[in-house]
Amino acid sequence: MIETLQERASHLQKADHREIARGLSRAERKTGVDALLLLAVMEEESHFRPRAKSRRGALGLMQVRPATGRDVAKRNRISWSGEASLFQPSVNILVGAAYLRELRERFGSWDLALTAYNHGPTRARQLAGGGRNPSSRYAARVLRRFESLRQAAEGGTS
Repeated sequence: MIETLQERASHLQKADHREIARGLSRAERKTGVDALLLLAVMEEESHFRPRAKSRRGALGLMQVRPATGRDVAKRNRISWSGEASLFQPSVNILVGAAYLRELRERFGSWDLALTAYNHGPTRARQLAGGGRNPSSRYAARVLRRFESLRQAAEGGTS
């Protein structure tokens, strides 16, 4: 994982690579969400910038909105000390992973869970309820990146 981070997030310091890798491993253990899928989401969402902020108020590596982060942290007994928690890579990754797991359980597939992660669960439900295929280009990009990361890991390369 460290090698992959060094390759894909060369702008970060070695200490950041280690912290993110530890956060990914911990989140995978606690939530069951594959660390490589989390890495793919992280790359798509923030390009590995721990202090990233979106126009819509999402924060950190996994681009979690503070209200969502607070609610997910409470439901999953994750330490929370306000929105600043989302700038701590270990907390941000764990909250993002727990939220993705919840969405996967609710929507039944990674494609729809990722669409809901990106557009919000309400919008994803509206699209699905309207008879439209709610899957998104975002989900397709993340899943392609995930598959590429998985193949590289299985092949022994970063």
